[in-house]
Amino acid sequence: GKRGEQWISVKDEDYDCYESMLHVACYLAQTLGEQTLVFLRDKPSVETLALRLNGLVDLPPVREAIEELQSFEESMARELLLKLLRKGIGIHHADLAFEERELIERYLKKGDILLLCATSTLTQGVNLSAKNVLLDRRRWDFSKKHKKPHLLDITRAQHQNMGGRVARYGFPHEFGRSILFSTSSFHLTTYKNYYIEGDFEDLTPPLSRETMDKPVLNLIASEKCATPEEVYTFLQATFTGFAVWSKAMIPEDFQKRV
Repeated sequence: GKRGEQWISVKDEDYDCYESMLHVACYLAQTLGEQTLVFLRDKPSVETLALRLNGLVDLPPVREAIEELQSFEESMARELLLKLLRKGIGIHHADLAFEERELIERYLKKGDILLLCATSTLTQGVNLSAKNVLLDRRRWDFSKKHKKPHLLDITRAQHQNMGGRVARYGFPHEFGRSILFSTSSFHLTTYKNYYIEGDFEDLTPPLSRETMDKPVLNLIASEKCATPEEVYTFLQATFTGFAVWSKAMIPEDFQKRV
């Protein structure tokens, strides 16, 4: 935050802090007029919070984006985007069409969209920045053991990646706020120790001998590799190849497995 800055007081009634996120997003975008990103755990959360914000704020409409979007193919996503853009709000998640995501990214970068609700897909290969970032501390993960999704806390690396959207080098913001919400002083201390002062998690090799067939088929189907030798070379250069396979298998065993 910024020293001497006056902040709002929010009574939190939701353990997951969505009520706090709602009021803080309104304050930053509507009262202060600052561009604000709200990162949420999934598409339903993104659309639900965006619609709630739509009834609370009255930001300048993104007229050029609306005009451009009206030429797109009709869909439920397009109608939702038109409704939100009239209030200066955008959404971004993987279920939007490519051209819809590209439009949102472009007008966010121009500064025309002041308030955006998004999943973490916005942090993957998209170089965008904002004055403020509000973070949902929970994320979905799939349990291989129980064969179903479950909620986990975001990792320190994910916090750094999403929070790093503020005050990025080459963007004009004097300073930025990355805000993670807590429900008690205990949580506040815990989050600070972990997300701000803690170490990054150890890197876990993502591949295994049992799941080697999928990356091999992907390399062939994408025409990245055309011969067995090219597949060997590529896989050996991956993090798993360097950290695990080169130590656990002799070259002949590795080639036979591939």
